[in-house]
Amino acid sequence: ASEQSKRNTIPIVDNVISLKELKKQEYQNKYFCSLTDNSKPLKEYINSNTTEALFTIGPEGGFSAAEEKMLINDGFMPVTLGKRVMRVETAAIYVASVINYICEE
Repeated sequence: ASEQSKRNTIPIVDNVISLKELKKQEYQNKYFCSLTDNSKPLKEYINSNTTEALFTIGPEGGFSAAEEKMLINDGFMPVTLGKRVMRVETAAIYVASVINYICEE
């Protein structure tokens, strides 16, 4: 698919880890998809200068309040993907598409 879309690099999907293990991950920018009112749109955080980001997408129905609190305490920022609640698979594609659009303008 990367060759067909003329990408020079293939996106890396690393090993799946638990939510608690995420705090050990060192990234310049860390975000999680949230359904709460205090989350800001993804486009407010990502710009053409963004070079590194870790996105966490929760299970169907979103993260629990305790999980969101843990993520915020671990340095993650809550982001919204808009008014609609998406399936996990769709949310990942949406996030990748938004990043691609903003960073390749």
